[in-house]
Amino acid sequence: MDRKRETLFYEVKPHVWRIEEDGQMFAVKRYKNQMTADKVRKLHDQLLAVEFPFIAPLSEKGTGHLVIQPWLTDTKPVDFAAPDGRRASLDTLDALHATRDVIDWEAAGYLPRFRLLNKWEHRLQRFRHNEQLVTPYIGSSAFEQFLTYGERALDVLKAVGPDDGPMTVLHGDVVHHNLLAAEDGTVYLIDFDLAAAGSPSVEIALWMHRVLPHVGYDAEALCSELPRLRQLSDVGIAMLRYPNEVLREWNYFAGLPDMGRRQIAGHLTRYTKQALGSWERLCEFSENELDRRSAR
Repeated sequence: MDRKRETLFYEVKPHVWRIEEDGQMFAVKRYKNQMTADKVRKLHDQLLAVEFPFIAPLSEKGTGHLVIQPWLTDTKPVDFAAPDGRRASLDTLDALHATRDVIDWEAAGYLPRFRLLNKWEHRLQRFRHNEQLVTPYIGSSAFEQFLTYGERALDVLKAVGPDDGPMTVLHGDVVHHNLLAAEDGTVYLIDFDLAAAGSPSVEIALWMHRVLPHVGYDAEALCSELPRLRQLSDVGIAMLRYPNEVLREWNYFAGLPDMGRRQIAGHLTRYTKQALGSWERLCEFSENELDRRSAR
């Protein structure tokens, strides 16, 4: 008599589960709309067709709003505090962007265009709206400083103009837990929910925003460690001035219930203080780099 198959479900986070069935593990994600799920499926199909090695294939069991793929065992979120983690994650993003040589991503009608200025203007507006919630933790002075940094960065980006570099696919959310490092150092990409078409320099600048807190916001040292970063477009260099992570985290904080706010308030306040103490130097790096280029 055959034993009845047992399927075990573990909720990883809202709308994401790990399933164990017949000795195999799968990641299951339920998207709010089928359009996003279809985008993820089409993107994986195109990348697998050119044998892109840094993703896991999708299971045919997925349908509609559900996307299923094998669970990447023996991996962990990339460590941005470690030089090897920074190098390997940057290599993976470069490899993703390089697929433009074999895939015409501009012709992929399912990929939206990455709209940086619209997104960042909205983020700054939300931060301004959340003033009464944020200032008790960081003070009015720090709040006003970050508002000013955001406004000035947007002005610089508008002055620099659009990035006319080659269009490619962008992952869209290069947070550390979407970059999974295997034991051999290989880094895999997961969760292409926010994938879009845009300039590779834009995504690398967003990756730098994630990495800079781990190197004391020392952009000069990071570029010396990874000279490839010197190739960023003017837009990418200008993006470094915008306090993206600080604004995003406080806007997230504002949307939490009181219990959630209490849990992260201390960490977020310390994070913001560290950023504020280093932001002027980061702006100077960006300004000096753009001045050096214009003087050529």
